[in-house]
Amino acid sequence: MNTIYLAAAVVAELIFARSAGPPVAVVEAVSGNPADVEFMDYVRAGQVIRLGPHQTIVLSYMASCVRETITGGTVTVGTQRSEVQSGHVPRIEGPCYSGRMELTGEGAH
Repeated sequence: MNTIYLAAAVVAELIFARSAGPPVAVVEAVSGNPADVEFMDYVRAGQVIRLGPHQTIVLSYMASCVRETITGGTVTVGTQRSEVQSGHVPRIEGPCYSGRMELTGEGAH
């Protein structure tokens, strides 16, 4: 009987993991040890991150090239930017990483 429950739990976990969607941003920096998020974690759209008043995370969005430095509040990760309640979030838009390297100088030959 325990084997059936274990199998059902594994299947449910696989279904949940697939429905979570692809990652949309990466955590570039963390201060104050917020729960459920660490340096270099990928985050998904809809994920909620709760920050204390002095906790900060930096998110870099892959599709929009937006970089957010969020201090305090409740963060709901979006596809191109976060929704932040009761916190502070300056945003900058920077160059996107296309995945291709361009060699210059000595390495270009």
